[in-house]
Amino acid sequence: MLGLRLGALVEDLSWMKATDEDLIFFDYCSLFQNDHFHPDYEEGVPLPPGHEALRTETEEALFQTAKRYMDVIFASSMVKVLVMPEIYDIQKIMQSHGKLIRPLKQRYIERG
Repeated sequence: MLGLRLGALVEDLSWMKATDEDLIFFDYCSLFQNDHFHPDYEEGVPLPPGHEALRTETEEALFQTAKRYMDVIFASSMVKVLVMPEIYDIQKIMQSHGKLIRPLKQRYIERG
């Protein structure tokens, strides 16, 4: 279930004649993430600094830098934006992973 979107992306990139030299930025998923599937992770409960489910200091710095320049990525005339309009059943996806998590609803700059 979790590979559906990746499979669709590969299909669309093939249709667009993307090559091995093309760079792909898959929106927020391309950035370093905290591990929401870690057994210690609980929505709304902060983990101690340095916990293995959190981004490292280096990853956090890169994450914050990327968020600040998100508008540049999408506004550049050199970037082709591929819109994938398929809507997946998020409840099935989350439950199939063995742990119900909530999708993020914050703006990029507020995400952690």
